[in-house]
Amino acid sequence: MLIAIALISAICACQATATPENVNSSVPLIPRKKLFGNPDFTYVRMSADAKLIAYLAPYKDVINLWVQPLDHVLKKQQTAKPVTFDQGRGIENFQWTYMPGILIYSQDKDGDENWRLWKVNVTQEPFEVTVLSDTKGVQANIESKKPSHPEYIIIGLNDRDQRHV
Repeated sequence: MLIAIALISAICACQATATPENVNSSVPLIPRKKLFGNPDFTYVRMSADAKLIAYLAPYKDVINLWVQPLDHVLKKQQTAKPVTFDQGRGIENFQWTYMPGILIYSQDKDGDENWRLWKVNVTQEPFEVTVLSDTKGVQANIESKKPSHPEYIIIGLNDRDQRHV
């Protein structure tokens, strides 16, 4: 224990402290929005049939799910459309199913961290969003999906014991 405290003290003593003499004022600071703001896009995933890509990107400053045909991406055509229109906390995670055009995404409600699963069919507009799990205080996640049975997914719920995630 004493060795750990001595080591931490030595490391802290060796670190340079920023003073007006050693700060390079010609280097601009990185704006906070660049560090902590929304990305242009993230979490790009291709559908199982390789016809569509989906990704997370802002829609009205909130991260939502967008979809675009893969051949349009390869031709550098900007035809992506948002398929969710959340105005709260946004979407953090999604997966393609093995059914053509069907995505499942998880989202909590107002930061409660009880992840609910939602399904969206991106092959027909208006995009139909369906909640798959919405039990208060219960988290849901995808446990398994198989191409041999594309119409099924196994969902895990912690409804019997909420200590298990």
